Amino acid sequence: MIVDVHSHLSWYPDHISEQFAAEALASKLVKLQQSGGEAYAARLDLHSYDSRPEDHWAASTTADKVVVFGIQARATGIWVPNEIIADYVAQHPEKLIGWCSVDPNEPDCVEQLEHCVRDLGLAGLKLGPTYQHFDPTDRKHWPLFAKAAELGIPTIWHQGTTFPSAARLRWASPLQLEDVAMDFPDLRMIIAHLGHPWEEDVVALIRKCPNVYRHLGCALPSVALLAGDGDRDGVRRQP
Repeated sequence: MIVDVHSHLSWYPDHISEQFAAEALASKLVKLQQSGGEAYAARLDLHSYDSRPEDHWAASTTADKVVVFGIQARATGIWVPNEIIADYVAQHPEKLIGWCSVDPNEPDCVEQLEHCVRDLGLAGLKLGPTYQHFDPTDRKHWPLFAKAAELGIPTIWHQGTTFPSAARLRWASPLQLEDVAMDFPDLRMIIAHLGHPWEEDVVALIRKCPNVYRHLGCALPSVALLAGDGDRDGVRRQP
């Protein structure tokens, strides 16, 4: 069985600011120009980051199950209503698993999370401190994590680098999740993209905290890095 555990639903201009869309395009162009894939891009404009329901469904044909979510991060110009995710998942309940996102800076974020799970039927929580501008070591956010643990839902964290100029890397280190993981041992925490470029920190955290996991989406360079030898890339291999 193939399960895609990380996919997004959002599109410009409904959910993404013009600045975010422009920077997403610039980032994509750099990658395509370096790889030679520019000629195969579906579109190279402010909609290059779009993932509408029809686009997402077409891209999901090879997977048996697909987890889909948006992200709510006013600080970086992204805001996807959770109702959008719930409505889309309701069209394909045999395949799609919807997760929610709430911004921990919102005063009613705990109530929002409970609504998303109990009323909308969403099954997990997407968080991104670097996008949402929140400090994951600040215990004022503990009630949100406690609610997620109480509801029995998993969480997925974008804890690594990213392209938007409005993102803040000071909240992106995977090791900043240690206190959350230790204080909430029943909270399942998935670190997306192997925490690139802090892959070794993610491995160390996983070894210490049994409730922390990782996925390898968009992380092929990270996998190669961890599998490499010291002479080639500076990573020490264990015998």
